[in-house]
Amino acid sequence: MGKALPYFFIYKILSLLAGTLSIYLGYNLFVIKISGKAGDLAFKDKDLNLTLSEAAPGTFFCVLGAIIILITIIKGFSFAKKGVDGDSENIKAISTIDAL
Repeated sequence: MGKALPYFFIYKILSLLAGTLSIYLGYNLFVIKISGKAGDLAFKDKDLNLTLSEAAPGTFFCVLGAIIILITIIKGFSFAKKGVDGDSENIKAISTIDAL
């Protein structure tokens, strides 16, 4: 268990940095006043309908960064650990809650 914990933190930190970088790049596109229609984004679910139409390119970078950060915070990190006898029947899944 001790060997996997540093990888867990590296994964989380790199994911948060990627999301932050995307938001920063989107902000820079707003600052230098790059505008115009970059495209449309639509998401449909049972109870949710989200549409982003005729948005500037910076908006898409910011939305992507926010989604990356949200998934990083919400989604766990899991791996399998074999039992002491090495039998495949004794594989235990360990999630982030177990790792902390």
